[in-house]
Amino acid sequence: MIRKKEVFELFCVFAFIIACHVSKNAGANMFPDFDKEGHRGCRGLMPENTIPAMLKALDLGVTTLEMDAHITRDKMVILSHDAFFSHEITTKPDGSYLDEKDEKNHIIYKMDYSETLRYDV
Repeated sequence: MIRKKEVFELFCVFAFIIACHVSKNAGANMFPDFDKEGHRGCRGLMPENTIPAMLKALDLGVTTLEMDAHITRDKMVILSHDAFFSHEITTKPDGSYLDEKDEKNHIIYKMDYSETLRYDV
């Protein structure tokens, strides 16, 4: 199980990677006239709300990274667009898909972090 310290360290590494990428590509005009936003990173090209999606978006010239964060019952932060696991993209620990009628029972803030790791979203 990942501890809070490990999550913080991972966040710091992620922030450092982004800062290096931005400073490497910084030109005379740091604030472009057009803000190119990466919705959930690089949704459609990479798994959304993942580090690879964020890095791919930056490689494509995105100037703003958009993401949603939720907190589990045991106070761990995870990236997820919805506050629950969607039946359209979630498989349960046994490999079967989550039912639409059951998705609202899989609310992130009511689950421990270790429990969320058992699902594939």
